[in-house]
This record gives sequence, structure tokens and C-alpha cells, in this order.
Amino acid sequence: MPDEIQNGQTQRAKNAIHRSATAIITKLYGDSAEFREGQYEAIEATLLNKRTLVVQRTGWGKSLVYFICTKLFRNVGRGVVQHESKFYCNSSVMQPPMLG
Repeated sequence: MPDEIQNGQTQRAKNAIHRSATAIITKLYGDSAEFREGQYEAIEATLLNKRTLVVQRTGWGKSLVYFICTKLFRNVGRGVVQHESKFYCNSSVMQPPMLG
């Protein structure tokens, strides 16, 4: 029974992460905005406290992944700080995307 409860909680958490992340990207880039392959999976894994390493080319959207994780973490107050996630960026300074 405890596994069933945990699986149910995990699925509810995944649903909440998906709704929230989708709302953010839609607000930033419009109703037709979609995540690139791997972006949402990186967000979900990070917020579910899984070890996450993102290594992608310049312009792929690593900063967007970082920004959304940070925004959602602040909103739900979860322990992502304790999570060992690493975002590799070609820049020495990671900043969230500029909001117009």
C-alpha cells in the first residue's frame, strides 16, 4: 500500500509541475509555445529531486530550464536547494531570460 500512495503522490506532483511549467512558458512566449525535446523532462526531474545534468548546445534553452525550476521552487517552497542538480552552461554567468 505505501508504494501505491507514493506513486499517486508522485503522479500528482508530476501533473502539478507540468501545469505550472506550461503556464510559465505560455506566459513568456505565447499560447503556441512548446518545450524543446528534453527541456520539460529536465524540469520535472529536477523538481522531483532527481539528479539532473543538462548539457546542450548554446541556444537550446538551458537558462529557461533553470529559470522555470527556480520559479517553481520558489512558489512551492520545496527542497530543491538540497538536490544536487547541475546545469552546464557555456556562459560563466547563468541568468534567467529577459522578460520584456
